[in-house]
Amino acid sequence: MFNLLIVGGTGFIGRSIHNYLINNPEGKKFKKIYIVSKKNKSNFLKKSNYFQTIKIKTDITKTKNLPDANLIIYLAKLKNSKEDTFAAQNIYKILSKKKSKTKFLYVSSGAVYGYLKKKKNLTENYLENNKRVKFKDSKKNDYALSKMKCEKIFLRLDANIYDVKIARCFTFVGKNLISDKYAVREFILSILNNKPIIMKSNFKVYRSYMHEDIMSKYLIKILLKENLRSRIFNVGSEDKVDLNQLGKILAKKYKLQFVDKKIIKKEADFYVPNISRLKKNFQFKNNQSSLDSILKTIKTLKNV
Repeated sequence: MFNLLIVGGTGFIGRSIHNYLINNPEGKKFKKIYIVSKKNKSNFLKKSNYFQTIKIKTDITKTKNLPDANLIIYLAKLKNSKEDTFAAQNIYKILSKKKSKTKFLYVSSGAVYGYLKKKKNLTENYLENNKRVKFKDSKKNDYALSKMKCEKIFLRLDANIYDVKIARCFTFVGKNLISDKYAVREFILSILNNKPIIMKSNFKVYRSYMHEDIMSKYLIKILLKENLRSRIFNVGSEDKVDLNQLGKILAKKYKLQFVDKKIIKKEADFYVPNISRLKKNFQFKNNQSSLDSILKTIKTLKNV
């Protein structure tokens, strides 16, 4: 039986993983799940027949100890890269004292690869052969830099004690998608509120969307699997969609007005992963297209 510690477990991914383990057989492998977060948000926690959930409110930049667990997923996202790095360094200091074998998954982001204009699916070794282009949005660039710094911090954990893996996550949908103002979330909210769907960009934007259940399934698989040659995995869907076209399709399906801007810039914003490594190591199969994942999310939210 496993004890799982989720650091920063009240956001989208933490909620998704918790709900997934409640509703799927994988949850039988767990005895206790500790949810550690500074925010006192626990209304999403539901009782499980498989495991006990223990909510712990603490400031991870200052805490001096953590619950003992043989599995750890680190999801924490703080105000800026300085705080993120400081928190990661503090957790690293605590974990460095541990003596028992532990599997550790740091959930990073595809944002580490930087801004991409060309239609080229991003591989895990992209930065080895390409210069990283900064994001124009300073907050997004700061977020990406914090993820890069934290990756390096956790990869330094003693390999004799820790089996460290990194999941670079891309874009997802599901009922737990909450506060961030991503375009697809705005589309979904417009549909739920019967309002016009608005596309705000005046250039081509390409994304792909994996449903939170599939994301959670493979994050748990990455965490648990042993003897992997690779330690870094892209997680997301390869089914790219043009957001402008996606908005039109959704507007037509739900009989709503679609409002877009004229495309005046030649550049494109492309953010889609290459997941060949995930497929090879986990026999990954995703039969849900990006559109299917979005429609499933809308249906679920309408029934809530």
